[in-house]
Amino acid sequence: MARVHPDLHYFRRLTAGDYAEYAVLQQLVEALPDSLTLFHQLAWSQGRGASEQHGELDIAVVDTQGQVLIIEVKAGAVEVCTDTGTLSKRYGGGARSVSLQLGAQRQGVHGRLAAAGLQPRLQQLLVLTSHRLQGESLNWPREQVVDASELDRLPARVMKALGPPVRPDEVLQRRVCAFLANQIEAVPDLGWRAHHVQQRYRQLTDGLATWVPRISAPSGIVQVQATAGSGKTQLALRLLQDAAKQAQRATYVCFNRPLADQIAGWAPVRAEVVTFHELARGTVEAAGLPGPWDSSEGFRQLESQAMALWATQAPAWDRLVVDEVQDLEPQWLQALVGRVREGGQITLLGDID
Repeated sequence: MARVHPDLHYFRRLTAGDYAEYAVLQQLVEALPDSLTLFHQLAWSQGRGASEQHGELDIAVVDTQGQVLIIEVKAGAVEVCTDTGTLSKRYGGGARSVSLQLGAQRQGVHGRLAAAGLQPRLQQLLVLTSHRLQGESLNWPREQVVDASELDRLPARVMKALGPPVRPDEVLQRRVCAFLANQIEAVPDLGWRAHHVQQRYRQLTDGLATWVPRISAPSGIVQVQATAGSGKTQLALRLLQDAAKQAQRATYVCFNRPLADQIAGWAPVRAEVVTFHELARGTVEAAGLPGPWDSSEGFRQLESQAMALWATQAPAWDRLVVDEVQDLEPQWLQALVGRVREGGQITLLGDID
């Protein structure tokens, strides 16, 4: 039994012609070997604009060499012009030439296969389920036509048209079958994906940098918690730049040195960018208090001394941006906030775990 695609239960049977075509297909499926694959009711198209063409293949047979045999089934009445030998079939819109239809069909399918880089041997077979052709003609060689008197021998005629089996071409067979089955694959475009990610990143980062500065809080404190890469760095730089434009004294404080060095390379010259312990050490050294502060005990002493001094000093900043707030002790944060002048703005940036 031959393989069939799609399954027979998908075959559309709306007219008497459809039922006749289905009977031919079922006969072939049951009689032909499983080395052959049958396709049915295949829509094809080519060209565009005024040259656009459309059609349907009733049945297409693919063998192990990738050869394609197109079977056109004509059920019901057909007419033959005695002067020209033209075979035609009458539809609701009038008579249509079978010769022209098969010619356009062959040309269209050959063009579509070639466009896909496929060049299998392509043949056609006309099946007349209700008529017999008597005699021989130049236009209709008998080896290309199976009439009503030969329907029982149709599977044998198909095998004869394909020829004796030779060395299989599995690659061509697989590609031709995939082409006829409309098996196309949609794979992600990495260029589009990178562009989309960059666009979304810009939208997100621009969102923080655009909207957070517009927030007005009675306390002057705005806290932003977001994931890494969400634009907190861009927001911090925007706040420092805005402060510089307004001739305000702005300070950026974070916990680790690498981040402070990175921000310092981008921030306005007049902005102060420091780590918490660097700020504390500068305050304590300016007051002439002794160190050293290179041990755990020394750091605790440094923190206590700096916070005690800040509590006695007048507020000095118009804008404070604190990054990595999740890494700062609550008392450190409270001491930093106390350094901001009345009416100043405080932005706290932290990561969401």
